[in-house]
Parts: sequence; C-alpha cells; structure tokens
Amino acid sequence: MNNAASLAKMKKDELVELCKQHGISGYSKLKKDELVALLVEAMGSGAETAASANTSPEASTQKKAPAKKCAAKKAAAPESELAAYCTALVNLWGIAPSMMIAAVYNQFKGASVTAEEVETAADCPVVDGELIHADLAGKDDQISALRTKQAHYHHYVPSASHIEDYLNKNFRESTHEFSAMRDFMVRSFNMSEPIAHANALRILQYLDNQSDISRLMGELAGSGIRFEDDQQFRNFAILLDKMKSASRFWGFCGHTPDEAANYAPKKGTIHVYKVGRNDPCPCGSGKKYKKCCGR
Repeated sequence: MNNAASLAKMKKDELVELCKQHGISGYSKLKKDELVALLVEAMGSGAETAASANTSPEASTQKKAPAKKCAAKKAAAPESELAAYCTALVNLWGIAPSMMIAAVYNQFKGASVTAEEVETAADCPVVDGELIHADLAGKDDQISALRTKQAHYHHYVPSASHIEDYLNKNFRESTHEFSAMRDFMVRSFNMSEPIAHANALRILQYLDNQSDISRLMGELAGSGIRFEDDQQFRNFAILLDKMKSASRFWGFCGHTPDEAANYAPKKGTIHVYKVGRNDPCPCGSGKKYKKCCGR
C-alpha cells in the first residue's frame, strides 16, 4: 500500500504510524493530505517493482529521503512557533478567537496563516472558531459568562518580544503586587508561604469574577486571616488595590482594570487607599513604602 490512492484511504493515525516506520520526522502537525504527499514522495509512487528494489535507481531514491525529512522539519518549524502563539494568547485571554491569533501572528511574523491553520496548530479545545483555555474546558456556564464580559473590550496584545512571557499559564500570578500580598499574609498572620500563595490566588479569582467581597473575606477567615486592627485591614486594602490594578484578567481580554476602564463605562464608587512615600510599607517589610512596594 504505497500509492497515493491507497494512502488516501487510510486514517490519519495510520499514516502517522507509517511515517514513524519510514523514519520520517516533522509529521505531528501535518494534515492528512500533507501526510499522504509526504509518504508518496518518501516511499515512491508505487510504480517501482519488487525486482527493481535492489537497483541503483532505488539507491538514488534512498538518498533523496533524508532531504525530505529536512523539508518536513522546515515545514513544521513555523507551525511549532504558531502553536506557541496559540498557547500564549489563550493563557492571556482565556478565550482566544482563532482569527485574532492569526492576525497577531501574521503581523509579528510577516506570515499569512489562516484561522483554520491556527486551530490545527492549537493544543487546546476549539469551539466555534475560538480556542478555549484548558481550565475552562467543559464549563459551559463560565465560558458563556466570560464571552459576555469580553464583548465590551478589545484584546490586549503584548509586544512581539513579550509574547513568550505568556507561555506560562500562571502569568497572572507573576507580578510584584501578587508577591507583596502573599508576603504580607506570611508576615501578618504567621502563615506558611504555600497557604499564603493559595490565598493570593483566591483573591485574584475574586477580582476576576467580581464576586461578593463578604464571601471572599469568609474564605480568607477560614484560612486564618483575621485582622487585629483597622491599620492591618487598611494595609490589606492598599495591597488589594495595587494587586487589582497590576493584574491582567481574562474578563478584560488580558487588560488590567485600569486599561479596561478606557473601553467600558465606570460603575459604582471605587475607594482607593493611598499611602505616603515615607510611610511604613503596608506589606509589613519594615521598610519605607518608597523603598519597598512603592519603587
């Protein structure tokens, strides 16, 4: 079974297995028709007979096979890069339209990939032309709510040099403000760092969902966070505001709340707690604010 017609009748996983048997690389992201073409060239058109298998023409064919492997690798390399873009932008947005990813990739790479190629390269669920973060897979209610909220905003697009930063699925945690909140809980409540880290994540979830703060405070109290006085609560509120301002959320299409304010009308009253540059830092480090979190 080494002619194009026979190969075309095979399933994709069977074609992949044939690629492995014939030492062909770079096949993992290829479409079925591309796999067929790859195998036809590597194995011959089927006109060769068993009797001619040991003749010099076959030797010539064997010499050409490695060249095809290199060609396959060249074809796969851009697609691997495209897959990285898919991962990064899904991490950033939560729900990423394949057409939007294609537009960003084409702009930064001078390419001309299509939305269909994006969906083929993606390593995550794809629903109705949108790439869905693995953490949302199967959660239809959350997906619907997120789509509704995102409808108010344009997508935040990082610079080409910072796309790779978002390959880390936990990118929303990696801010100085997040660390300051975690360290504040360690110092103020004699809390272990893993528990403080989990509580900081819980706060991020609250900020992203804009749920009832009384529910958040109840959950934090269950983890041992009970404020001794007004000053300790004030310090917490300062860090909460800073954490909110610096974090990028799916609900804002990757924007911070301050950036998102340019797209949506302001609602309600926002209370901001300010701290002087020479005041003690609210994170509890013992340093002046300007020497610590205020840098």
